[in-house]
Amino acid sequence: MQDSVEIRWETDIESSSVVLWGPPNNPNKWVQGEIVKEDYSGAMLVKPRPGFRHRAVIHGLQPDTLYSYRVEYAAKNPADGTFVTAPKPDEPFKMVIFGDTRTDYNEHKAVVDAIMDESPDLVIHLGDLVFNATKDELWDDFFKIEGDMIRETPIYPIFGNHELMMEGVYKYRTMFGPFESTDKERYYSFDYGPLHGIAIDTEDRPYNGTAQREWVEKDLQQAVERKPKPLIMVFFHRPLYTFSGVRGPERKLRAELQPVLEKYGVAAVIWGHEHCYEHFEVNGVPYITSGGGGAPLTSLMAPEGDDAKYWKMGQSVYHYIRLDITPHGFTAEVVRIPDLAVIDSFSKEI
Repeated sequence: MQDSVEIRWETDIESSSVVLWGPPNNPNKWVQGEIVKEDYSGAMLVKPRPGFRHRAVIHGLQPDTLYSYRVEYAAKNPADGTFVTAPKPDEPFKMVIFGDTRTDYNEHKAVVDAIMDESPDLVIHLGDLVFNATKDELWDDFFKIEGDMIRETPIYPIFGNHELMMEGVYKYRTMFGPFESTDKERYYSFDYGPLHGIAIDTEDRPYNGTAQREWVEKDLQQAVERKPKPLIMVFFHRPLYTFSGVRGPERKLRAELQPVLEKYGVAAVIWGHEHCYEHFEVNGVPYITSGGGGAPLTSLMAPEGDDAKYWKMGQSVYHYIRLDITPHGFTAEVVRIPDLAVIDSFSKEI
């Protein structure tokens, strides 16, 4: 994302759109982005409504640079925004991670408001963006809360179980993934500054024997070949470890996935799904539950059994994680909502 960015938006009428972009506060030097338009009013949706979702791809950008953009369509008021391109691989940046924002509008908003005050360079959402991904009104609420943040800050969402509902997969793709319906786009990797991030689709089960399983190992192998000691973080939705009193850990997925992650020296593994915060450490690697973005909180049981030796701490609270990323590793602090207290921290050097 050092030299390109993708912008997505929705119009309430059938209309062509234009995206102009360029240096901030200098519209005379703005140029037009490459437009792609997709009609989403067809029969694939449970509850069709008129309108279009669009995207524009902007190329030829410089790294770590502020740009302005404007979306214009029909006779409507234009929508303005800004973005900063990814830093170079040897430059630090700030990232925020949170997840499971479904259901409670006010708690979701409180978390996002606090994240916006952090002014992060990058945001990771760990899945379950809304309760039912087929319902337009829930997506409307989601964007009322997160729209201002997303307009200014790049976001990488993770595919969760609530995105899987019926045609919810299609709606999710029109907003966050390529319009083409390919299961591959539910998992992906990215490079942002010194970080190599991998987003895994834990709804694709069983994990072993799938195309995703082969892809993940190949991606990890390529990351290690490009750089002797890469900073790799892995994100997905369902937990490998948890003492949540609701669902419990995905033990089969753990047996299939964890050896591969350890083989390639992953620096941290972070998931959502359980609506709480938990910190496990296994063989020197932090394994983190972060599902406190607005969904109803889940209770935690007392740690016991074989997994108890890995457990560092946990709280059933709304929260987000802020991370300072450098070429040499990261430091992370967990911020509780609403009092903004730091309840935990973890770090990793590579």
